[in-house]
Amino acid sequence: MIGSPSWFPADLPKPAGMYATQVYPDSFGYSRAIFFVPGSLVDLARFVLTEWPKAGWTLGRGDSEQSEIEDEFSKPPAVGAFKAQSQFCSPGYNLLLLIYAPDRSKIGPGSPNTQGGSPLTPSPSASR
Repeated sequence: MIGSPSWFPADLPKPAGMYATQVYPDSFGYSRAIFFVPGSLVDLARFVLTEWPKAGWTLGRGDSEQSEIEDEFSKPPAVGAFKAQSQFCSPGYNLLLLIYAPDRSKIGPGSPNTQGGSPLTPSPSASR
């Protein structure tokens, strides 16, 4: 158990029991980590949809599939994205890939993106 990385926004609410399991090197100006989140994927989605906006974070349009949810979020100048995948066991839990940049103006064009792979195997960090 790692806890929360130093770059994790202090005002982004975390579900009870959430902690980082792996922190990756920054990539294209974004910080990245995988988090363990206990409970069901539906509970996680409800938490994000209710608690993050209460804290002033704006969510994107989002996407969901049977065992996966993903979305972008922002609170200018910060921007980020996440993808969560449920793990089928008892008790259930989710693995959540979260990428984050505290200042959108200091990164390249485009928005954060969780496409192109599973949170279990994020792409290697690009060197700049």
